[in-house]
Amino acid sequence: MYFMGEIMNKWISVKESLPQEYGCYLVYIHEDKKIELIDYYKYNEWDGSLGWATTENYGITHWMPLPECPTINEEQ
Repeated sequence: MYFMGEIMNKWISVKESLPQEYGCYLVYIHEDKKIELIDYYKYNEWDGSLGWATTENYGITHWMPLPECPTINEEQ
């Protein structure tokens, strides 16, 4: 069983690395003290509720991949 604390402890600092491929990621925006789900593209570009921006423009300090999708047992 997973607890939210276990899942949310997988944050990666943007100073350490950025995602290696395009996709949706959770990001932490320090200035606004909020978590957002946004798309990441190559070359340090993000597309979210604020439009296109770089990591610095958004104020993103950390990111993490989305958790795996749940498996559904069709027999239930």
